[in-house]
Amino acid sequence: MNTLIKQRPMYYLSLSIMLFFIVNAVVFTVNAKEQINNKFSDTEDGGFFEVTAGVVALDSRYIDAPKDIGLVADLRFRYYWNNFFLEYEGFKGLGFPGIGYNFYNQNAWMFDVFITETHPAILWDDEGHIENGVISEQDGLIGITPRDSDDRISLRATHFIDDTTVVRIVVAPISDLKGMADVSPYLAGWYGKTWQHKNMNFHATLNAQYYNSNMLDYYYGIAGDDISDKFESYKASSGISVSAEFGVAYPLAKDWLLESSLKFTRLPDSIYNSPLINTRLESQAQISVTYVLF
Repeated sequence: MNTLIKQRPMYYLSLSIMLFFIVNAVVFTVNAKEQINNKFSDTEDGGFFEVTAGVVALDSRYIDAPKDIGLVADLRFRYYWNNFFLEYEGFKGLGFPGIGYNFYNQNAWMFDVFITETHPAILWDDEGHIENGVISEQDGLIGITPRDSDDRISLRATHFIDDTTVVRIVVAPISDLKGMADVSPYLAGWYGKTWQHKNMNFHATLNAQYYNSNMLDYYYGIAGDDISDKFESYKASSGISVSAEFGVAYPLAKDWLLESSLKFTRLPDSIYNSPLINTRLESQAQISVTYVLF
């Protein structure tokens, strides 16, 4: 949904803005009654729609990825209709974009059948173009066989500890990356916390994802025609990635927000030595202005 290019100085700019907000806020912890309800549990017909634009930097996992500052334009939304829903919540979301059906919402628990992308494509089509036209991040991978995105039907469970704290789990045991249904377990969990001080809204997210060996080897293994002087033979095994994200939003005017976030992802150990991988720790910084349509 967005386009981006990267550069490390953006991290310091983003971090400086957030530190300014934090110092001005003085404290992070406030009474739960003063918090903003995250409204994850709202499944009535309707939803929200936001447009955001700003600058982003990504220290990419992929080999030979350039480091430049780039512009990002994005949409964030969630819409419910008769328990069916469509959502894409951007960097503040607990999980991935997708469509689904909510079949239980009681006693602080929600259960959904959810269709989502558990891993993005690598090199989008036969001509070597990158998905959505973003060629800079993955141009160092040109020469390998494109990898399709891994789209799965999953069971998603969400538990609301209170109005500001949520735990979400996604279980998706079946993959069709081989062109047929194949048992390839995928499991992910998120812990999200929001809090407010004066006019500033903060969020923090912790995430862990388990990938089975077939899935990681499909994306990061090298075999057959992909083997070359640059890309040596490699077979990946199963592994777990972990990530942490911190963000802040400040209202500029009615329906306008200034937002900033930092996210760090530690890749599975089993793919660190893949010829496609440049760094074990992937990081992203973003500063943007958001307009809330409804």
